[in-house]
Amino acid sequence: MCYVAAAKIGCSPKTIQRRLKGSPKVADARDDERGKFVDICEMTLKELVYEKDLRAVLFALRTLGRDRGYGDKIMLADEGVRLELIEEIVTVPASTNANPPNSDSTR
Repeated sequence: MCYVAAAKIGCSPKTIQRRLKGSPKVADARDDERGKFVDICEMTLKELVYEKDLRAVLFALRTLGRDRGYGDKIMLADEGVRLELIEEIVTVPASTNANPPNSDSTR
């Protein structure tokens, strides 16, 4: 939000960034605004979940439901060894050949 703040007060974004590092009050103001923004995002997500928006439900389970077994990672730990399995979703462009090599597409 440095760029928006800089445009509103008529200075460069670098000036805002320097002030964030040098002034706890400016950093607190930034943190307060970010907190409000995250609250709004959470409220919107909650509304979408109640409306049964599948993408919102999946996102909420993947991020907030990790302690219940939902998520993109599976973590196993035993005797100091930790193994993470990460699901990778690959999208194949529609322009690729749908038939694998050596397949008979005339059937």
